[in-house]
Amino acid sequence: MPHRHVLIPPCSCSHFQLGKSRSHAMAIYPTFSRYAHNVLLNGEFIILDERSDCYLILEAPASLELESALTEGGEQSESVRALLDMGILELSNQRQAVRRVTVREHGIGDYEWRFSRQFHQAVPDTGMCIRALKNLLWAKTLLTTQGFHNAMNSLRTLKATRANTTHLPTECSEQKRSCESAAAAIAVVALWLPYRVECLEYSMSLSRLLLSLGICPMFRIGVQRYDFLSHAWVEVGGQVLGDDPNLPKRMYPIVEI
Repeated sequence: MPHRHVLIPPCSCSHFQLGKSRSHAMAIYPTFSRYAHNVLLNGEFIILDERSDCYLILEAPASLELESALTEGGEQSESVRALLDMGILELSNQRQAVRRVTVREHGIGDYEWRFSRQFHQAVPDTGMCIRALKNLLWAKTLLTTQGFHNAMNSLRTLKATRANTTHLPTECSEQKRSCESAAAAIAVVALWLPYRVECLEYSMSLSRLLLSLGICPMFRIGVQRYDFLSHAWVEVGGQVLGDDPNLPKRMYPIVEI
């Protein structure tokens, strides 16, 4: 998944004092802003600033400073102040829970995403391919003209709108056929287009197509730390569609819709 990322090293030891509230009994804490998705993975923060489409990676010392600020408040380091200035953090009178994940085996290595026949066994019909084409063009146009943040919000809105109308077909075999056909149709049609379809466009368009079929998908973006990688995929009923089935076990989801 294309992205920009910035590595934030340990900062100098100078500090600043957060502004005190009128009531000395009320503590002030930095918290992540709404669209700053984050996870503390094996002692290092990975942050996706959705609005700027940029990942920030904090090395262990800076991550420790940020975790302390989130849970204890009070005096803060320069790196925390920088995140406040960037809008990644904001001030609150409540602590924010830290999404702390420690895993021994993590990541999927140097993963090169591509359309693989092993993930697409179904043969979609013409009608499904036409619907897939419309949704692929929708995803490409939205990402190009309105950017990542607006595209994500569009998917959130669509899923919320369809929440009362989406359903899982009564038979598991019917659900499986519909999902596999939709995933295969996106993969087939993507090869017709004059540009490379990335995992983000594939996953967004597949999610939209499934919603139009009355199926409620889970759109995810996962990360690995070494070497840094982010990747988008779609699941239905806990099963990955059209991609490596090991993704949920090997990459930690930082965004879920």
